[in-house]
Amino acid sequence: FGLIMEKGESGLRIAIIVSDVNYNLTDLIQAQQNHSDLFSIKQVLTNKLELFEKLQETVKSEKCIPFTSDIQICLIGFETNNEPFNRQDLNYHVKLSSQILEIVRNAQIDIILLDGFYVILKNPLVQAYEGRILNVHPSLLPKFNGKGMFGMNVHQAVIESKETETGATIHLVD
Repeated sequence: FGLIMEKGESGLRIAIIVSDVNYNLTDLIQAQQNHSDLFSIKQVLTNKLELFEKLQETVKSEKCIPFTSDIQICLIGFETNNEPFNRQDLNYHVKLSSQILEIVRNAQIDIILLDGFYVILKNPLVQAYEGRILNVHPSLLPKFNGKGMFGMNVHQAVIESKETETGATIHLVD
């Protein structure tokens, strides 16, 4: 990341991809105000129409619309006619990853942060952003991972297993 900072820019340009807003999004946006020299959140991408609508008062025909004066929110995983991508399609993950790649490249994003995003990303995105995609997982991996282990499901599993220690893991996506 140091090489990017040496370009003389005012910090890293970040895109946050979410499926649920109940995680760190609000805190990250607030932290940006105190650390604008280090990073700026330029985009929030979501694959949930209801979340997109929640974050914006009205959905416009465009797939990316202003969220705040500095942050754009983008709806991903949808066709141009607002039909969602077919999750049963064998190319679903590649199609979604390609759509994300086009959006973040157009915004000249440096770092992608997955925060409560429930879809596995594939190439070409993972390759194009190698070493620059971070995922936040709400457990100390390798415990409590895999199918269904997201959000409150993880916390409930930790409690039920009577764990004495818990935390979060931030890791590079490869």
